[in-house]
Amino acid sequence: MGKISKNMKITILIVAIAFFVFAWLYLVNTNVYLETMTWPYNDPYYPRAFGINLLVLGIFLIISFFRNEWNQAKIIIEIVLVWSSLILMANLIEISVLSLPLGVIVTTWNNTIFLLVLIVVTFYFYLKELNQ
Repeated sequence: MGKISKNMKITILIVAIAFFVFAWLYLVNTNVYLETMTWPYNDPYYPRAFGINLLVLGIFLIISFFRNEWNQAKIIIEIVLVWSSLILMANLIEISVLSLPLGVIVTTWNNTIFLLVLIVVTFYFYLKELNQ
């Protein structure tokens, strides 16, 4: 099994940290985060379930970071790329279909752009890693 390249390890670490930050927002600071963006729906479960998703993905990214084995890390990176791409599509549908307050639209666009950058960078280094 090959080792993970330095660039891929840095990418894994950055994505994991981003996931942990958003997991904290959705799990620990839920009400403040949703009130700040004026989220119009009162659902006590969804934000926390989303936060748990982020936490689990972040934990497995950190595990792959420390194991430093490309064949093992590849699977979690593929899961993260698919999950992130689906969330990206869901964000775009949310903005297009739902009638939302300006705060939610701005926050969703910011999150979408940030997520798109993470996806592109991760996919770029993923492809480089595959071609080595």
